[in-house]
Amino acid sequence: MPKVSKHLNAANLIDQVCKCLDEIPDHRPNHCPNGIPFPNFAKSAFAMMHQKYDSLLTFDSDRADPVILHNLATMYHVQDQKVPCDTRMREVLDPIEPAQFRKPFKKLFSLIQRNKLLKAFEYQCGDLKDWYLMPVDGTGLFYSGKCRCQECCVKNKGNPMKLTTTTYWAAVLFTRIKKSSCPLPQRRLFNRTATTRMTANRMPSSATWRTSRESTLI
Repeated sequence: MPKVSKHLNAANLIDQVCKCLDEIPDHRPNHCPNGIPFPNFAKSAFAMMHQKYDSLLTFDSDRADPVILHNLATMYHVQDQKVPCDTRMREVLDPIEPAQFRKPFKKLFSLIQRNKLLKAFEYQCGDLKDWYLMPVDGTGLFYSGKCRCQECCVKNKGNPMKLTTTTYWAAVLFTRIKKSSCPLPQRRLFNRTATTRMTANRMPSSATWRTSRESTLI
């Protein structure tokens, strides 16, 4: 079994993400000095996703559990055992620019690069050397017939049963000889009219590539 760098163990990777989340500026009025520390919102959300909770409500029901509080403090560095409820978490995290959440990804990806783990994803074919295969696709994460925002995409437009959806354009690095893939930063697709179908397909792809280049430097 190949030796794994100490920088790539789970505890260090979680620490690196939490340090990046500490750097997100507090946008709340007066910074609420006596309330929940601002980094706790992002760290709690990260813990919820990392532990694969199926909903904010499920996480909210567990946040007072002594074992959960201990794990949040020791693993995810949530301060003073102050964990936000699901409503307050949404209210505080929603105004944060998505670019702030690319920083943890960029940090982790740089560790992968420095430890030469991307070599396994290089594509070699004839005159093509040291290239990468990057398939992209759009994926919907949330569908509703009632809840929507101006940025939501519309499914079944013109149909009485039309749905609104939060849609992302996702990309990965992969190779045929590995079962695993390397995800790249997702990019939100907004509800806007493109001049042609080709433009509609090409615009998010080029934007995703620019985002990936900025975040990974590959």
